[in-house]
Amino acid sequence: MKLRPYQVKASWRKGSEHVFADALSRHPVSIPTSDDELGEDPALSCRSICICLLQDGPQSLQFAKLRAAAASDPDYQMLLGYIQNGFPSAQKQLPEPLRAYWNVREHLSTDNGIVLKGLRIVVPASLRASTLIDLHAAHQGLTRTKRRARQTVYWPGMNSELDTLVRSCDSCREFQPSQSAEPPISDRKPTLPFESVSADLFCCQGCEYLVFVDRLTGLPCIAKLGHSATSADAIRHFRRWFPDVGVPQVISTDGGPQFASHRFAEFCERWGIRHIKSSPHYPQSNGHAEAAVKAMKYLVEKTTNDGNLDTDAFQRGLLEWRNTPGTSGKSPAQLLYGRPLVSFVLAQWSQFDSHWQDTASDMDDVDRVDQPPSQPHRELPHLSIGTHVDIQHPKTKRWSSRGVVVAIGDHRDYYVKLPSGRVYGRNRRYLRPYRPPTPASTAMPASSPVPDASPQAVHVTQSSPQSTVQVPPQTSQRPRRQNVPFNIISTRGQSYN
Repeated sequence: MKLRPYQVKASWRKGSEHVFADALSRHPVSIPTSDDELGEDPALSCRSICICLLQDGPQSLQFAKLRAAAASDPDYQMLLGYIQNGFPSAQKQLPEPLRAYWNVREHLSTDNGIVLKGLRIVVPASLRASTLIDLHAAHQGLTRTKRRARQTVYWPGMNSELDTLVRSCDSCREFQPSQSAEPPISDRKPTLPFESVSADLFCCQGCEYLVFVDRLTGLPCIAKLGHSATSADAIRHFRRWFPDVGVPQVISTDGGPQFASHRFAEFCERWGIRHIKSSPHYPQSNGHAEAAVKAMKYLVEKTTNDGNLDTDAFQRGLLEWRNTPGTSGKSPAQLLYGRPLVSFVLAQWSQFDSHWQDTASDMDDVDRVDQPPSQPHRELPHLSIGTHVDIQHPKTKRWSSRGVVVAIGDHRDYYVKLPSGRVYGRNRRYLRPYRPPTPASTAMPASSPVPDASPQAVHVTQSSPQSTVQVPPQTSQRPRRQNVPFNIISTRGQSYN
């Protein structure tokens, strides 16, 4: 802007004719001689000023510490001597601390008392801990931290120490991404209608609803529970449905308070029902009920104004839902009754004749087509008793807690003991194993205390004796199995949540 009032004419001139040369482009020497001293020449003056600025910067302080640490390290000085005078003909002839440099000996050089591997500085032992912390200052993860280290510094075992540092960093572990979904576990296919059922609750228009769906036919039953749902309400409707559809052998729920109570456990025991609860905060394991809940909730919202199920609109909608074919090509009504139900949709009467009774035996051979997963799945490694794990918070998705595995369930569910003594039940996807730091570890951030993982025995009891897990005591020697009762009550917000 200042030059706009002028008519500038540019011309070329040799660099030797310039009055003030660019000192930074002339590569000033690091050790000035008498010819480089400050004199009358303005170019020498500029160059000397730049050298002083470079020597007084933060790098000069770091190199001063580096040279002091190198001079006081006897192993480092021995390495300097071997580089300058030559290595022996065999690795065994080297002192024990220097044998790790044998494979890289051809890449080592010296520069003013500092050992270099290529262009990387070989750091003395006393500065390695602080160098690790400086490399990890950005908390970029293991790969990027190693990439940065390989650009500037080197010492034997550096990658292993970086791995230990990054994996033991509390901040990095807390903000790790969620683990990938595992391949779904296919339960045993029921052979009879309402042999295995799923149940769940949902809230719509200020009221609670109970959904009861068969795992073979997909036929749903729904009931309105009111503004609050209790175990007594769920039990009352189950008793009302059992005479119509039969007593199931297995009921799968999400383990909510209504299904995890002692009263519901007694109800299942009286009727001879096995109750299976999904892992807390992992609704995918009860996906069959979740899908039915979604469908019934849409039906309630679209056919009612106040949530009342005793209306023609809702009952007609439920009737058509039961008549709609699924992925097997048959509707829930056909799979259960052997024929479609008569509704207001026009249909030929031949669909309701005895032909459907003759094909009822085909219901046992119905194969449901599983949809391919929308994202790749990867099987996570199995965790053993005593494994230290980080626990992911189900809402914030941060790995903010840690504990020790004390018991293992049937379907990828684990029970983890926290430092406070509480026991959490979690799906494998929410657990990430880690190796706790040892006293010999160097340059590791201080970590929180590790919980005690030495229970004498653990029994994980759900609602029937068939789902009990026994865990041997964790001692230094191989223990014998003991039967010390330790019940984990599966109620949210109490013994685990």
